[in-house]
Amino acid sequence: MDLSKYIDKSDFETLVNEYTRDDGMFVYKAFVSDVNLAFATPGLERNPLAMTTMPDATTTAPARRNRMMLTEEQMHLIPAVEDKVRTIVRKKGMHIVPIFTDFDPPRRGYVTRTQASRVLATLGFGLTDQEVGVLSSYYCDQGNHLDFNYKDFVKNVDPPPGDVMLAMTQSMQPALGHKPFPYFNSHGVVKPRMGKSPSGASMMLG
Repeated sequence: MDLSKYIDKSDFETLVNEYTRDDGMFVYKAFVSDVNLAFATPGLERNPLAMTTMPDATTTAPARRNRMMLTEEQMHLIPAVEDKVRTIVRKKGMHIVPIFTDFDPPRRGYVTRTQASRVLATLGFGLTDQEVGVLSSYYCDQGNHLDFNYKDFVKNVDPPPGDVMLAMTQSMQPALGHKPFPYFNSHGVVKPRMGKSPSGASMMLG
């Protein structure tokens, strides 16, 4: 399953200990059952009128984050570098999202570390190699050194207005199919649509 990309050794050992019996056997059935709770409701087939919702990208994103380990010195440097970038962005009225999205046609919210370095250099922030390296390491949050989370970076250094942020979030979500009009209520009874006839009397519309 290649979970090492998403969880570290400590998390893995915690997971194993949670589902391991006293005899050393891993109870995979219990593990799978608990994982599936995030995607399905047990016994749903016995209650066909029950309403359930699926987790979306915003729900699962935190669990997919796996930042690299940085030194205390590097962690102290990150806010200073972000503040430096933020000051230049505001002073020049820069809009930096389009430059990142040029490298991200699928709108995943990620570019490669090399692409991120190119964008930062192109924008003229005057960052040193060390500053670029620290930012790249911090925002590569997929458990590797390659995928730079420019969506979070932009959110921190150039937070857009609320309506723009909503549009950005929606643009990065998968397209949803058409939802049919709910002709049935929660009890399975047909919901009539009432209208007015030309004479003013109520009538049921088909």
